[in-house]
Amino acid sequence: MNWVKFMKTDFLFYKYQKVVMLAFPVFVILMSIYYSKDMIFIISYLCFGVLIVSTTPYCLENKNMSTFIQMLPGSDKERVVGRFMCFGTMLMAAVAYGICVVAAASWIKGFPVTDYNMYFSAVAVAMSLIVGSVQFLILYIAGKGKSTQWMNILRMIPSFIFFFLINYIGEKGNEGQVESSLLWLADFFAQNKSICLISMAAAALLVFAGCIFASVKVIQRRDAI
Repeated sequence: MNWVKFMKTDFLFYKYQKVVMLAFPVFVILMSIYYSKDMIFIISYLCFGVLIVSTTPYCLENKNMSTFIQMLPGSDKERVVGRFMCFGTMLMAAVAYGICVVAAASWIKGFPVTDYNMYFSAVAVAMSLIVGSVQFLILYIAGKGKSTQWMNILRMIPSFIFFFLINYIGEKGNEGQVESSLLWLADFFAQNKSICLISMAAAALLVFAGCIFASVKVIQRRDAI
């Protein structure tokens, strides 16, 4: 269980991101109260925040901190698992918070939470887990010593693409504006929601585990050189 120690160590990096970490949940509350944003926006926005904040250790881990982490008892696998689990924990906490905000806003403002909103929000969570996992793998491949601008590009671009794409598709589907060529796919999802959700969750967890395995191999190969 050494990976738990490494997960706690990674959480230390987030003290430098206190303002950002507080800004996302506060902004979500304001948007829910004053603009009555739906569940898809709230959940995807929080996932977007996690995708950005969770990559902080890659940018702030300097040479001294890296040496300190290397000195902690544990294998490369445990170090990687700790960092990935840190991301997973933040994502689940954000989703739980988002559900509470949606429930409170729905009760206070009286706007309905449709089956479509819940279904597509679950898809957004699964997609964020996939995007985040692949993003972590890419950052491991990039390695340390890269410029801050380059690391920020690797952090920001996938997150923004995820957020805007999820909300664009979610809005079009909610309004029934689906391309005619994709109607059969929309009908299939509508008729097989449970199967699709289980498949999406399984795919996300598989990618998550696969990226952990690949990241470990990347580190081991780099250390062997």
